[in-house]
Amino acid sequence: MGLGEAKRVVTNKKLKGLGEMAFAVGGGPVNWFPGHMAAATRAIRDRLKLADLVVEVRDARIPFSSASHHLQPQLSSKRRVVALNKKDLANPNIIPKWIRYFDSCSTNQDCVAINAHSKTSVSKEKMKRATVGPLPGVTQDIAGYKIAHQPSIYVLDTPGVLVPSIPNIETGLKLALTEFTGNVEDESDLEGLIEQQFVALQKAFKIPHKASEARLMVSKKLLTLFRAGKLGPFILDDVPDANTVS
Repeated sequence: MGLGEAKRVVTNKKLKGLGEMAFAVGGGPVNWFPGHMAAATRAIRDRLKLADLVVEVRDARIPFSSASHHLQPQLSSKRRVVALNKKDLANPNIIPKWIRYFDSCSTNQDCVAINAHSKTSVSKEKMKRATVGPLPGVTQDIAGYKIAHQPSIYVLDTPGVLVPSIPNIETGLKLALTEFTGNVEDESDLEGLIEQQFVALQKAFKIPHKASEARLMVSKKLLTLFRAGKLGPFILDDVPDANTVS
């Protein structure tokens, strides 16, 4: 998901508090959901009927918020591996707790943490043939690859999909903060949060006060440092109770 892809119209440029952000409180329609995700969601549901094993790739920094919750009823009936990617950007002290949580949720489910920085790069075999990249959105159609002959084993590479509506403000901010794509100028809500600490950040980043684009420069710098792990490893989701649906 990229807020840079969102078709939201922000008419009020005044500084907003957290409770006034443009995310739909309690869910509801959000216009960022691109057409290829909607089509892919329908196709994934159909293809899951044929799958013996599912590798569900989530972001290790937001193991719960990055899940495709609308697909969980179909995924829960399959043998599944939850792959937490970008583990190098996540808190190494918390990752084992998430792994234990996912492993305890179902006898048909395992969890691993990996350092792949895109969904498609999870499989080295697929990297030889599939188009991969560090940014989301590279894969927009389902593609099949035969990786073994005796027995015949096929891998289906699907686009990354998220829920068509953001459930709450907190989840929306987590998804936006960990996003690697999009235009910072369009991420008005994040800029609002950053602006509340603008003076301190401008001084820390040594950005001249006279610069006309100082606020945008501060926003870009802070988000880039956070997303690249330069501010330290983080996991923004709390580990839920073992009886919480994963």
